[in-house]
Amino acid sequence: MRRRTYRILEGIGVSLFLFGWAIVPAWLILALIGGSNLSSVEFPLGDPDGAFVDSRGRIYVGDGFYFRVQRYSPDGAFERGWFVPGIIALRVSNADQVEVATRSANRVQTYDTEGRLLRDFRREDIYSYVDSWRTDGSYLVKGGLLPRVVDAATGKTVIDTGWRKRLIAAPFPAFAYAAVGFAIGATAHWRRRRGGAR
Repeated sequence: MRRRTYRILEGIGVSLFLFGWAIVPAWLILALIGGSNLSSVEFPLGDPDGAFVDSRGRIYVGDGFYFRVQRYSPDGAFERGWFVPGIIALRVSNADQVEVATRSANRVQTYDTEGRLLRDFRREDIYSYVDSWRTDGSYLVKGGLLPRVVDAATGKTVIDTGWRKRLIAAPFPAFAYAAVGFAIGATAHWRRRRGGAR
């Protein structure tokens, strides 16, 4: 009986481990393959680099993990997003144009608010050029295990990844699944091999 229980636990552990290692690459592949076709799909916040506001109060967040710019309404509801490979920073100009700096050949790309590319130019000093881009002061980006965007004045979270998507989509849960799966599977395997069959 114990042997069967440990085999079931091993199977659960291996499944969790594989699920953890599969979900982050799955989201990255989705981002790379889908590109601009996924404008209506909200990606989780993986590694947000900055948050800026346009003249209508809409919030733009650049995410270096999923290579995305995502636009949110003033109350934090997702509106649209677009793929920008190698994104390192963004800002919104006074003319409501979204400027995105990328490490891909040191480019600065300018988009309209719908994600259509307007201009693309090379900038040698890209990192020093974007030092002041991280935020316009209205919102702060909080990184770490649960990335989010908060209102600078109140400290209230305005944008975060909902718990359902967080459970299947972000880097931290993925590694947690893999670690828990490994621990369960390895422990069950060790116990079974050590004499759990008795």
